[in-house]
Amino acid sequence: MGQPAKVLQLFKTLHRTRQQVFKNDRRALEAARVKINEEFKKHKSETSPEKIKEDYLRPPKITRSPGKRAQTWPWSSPE
Repeated sequence: MGQPAKVLQLFKTLHRTRQQVFKNDRRALEAARVKINEEFKKHKSETSPEKIKEDYLRPPKITRSPGKRAQTWPWSSPE
């Protein structure tokens, strides 16, 4: 599978996961949808296969700090 197909698969998987995780919360569903779409649009011009593989196609790092939300976006910096 080529990288564009892997990125599209990741996009779809994130949206399916969003639907399951927030199935009873309309506001969270919409906020997650907007965030996923914004992040993919922001990085859509990335063409370096190495950068795409390193930053987007690896498992996300999940960091937790007391009293803060977990960061799951591979391209976001921790709060």
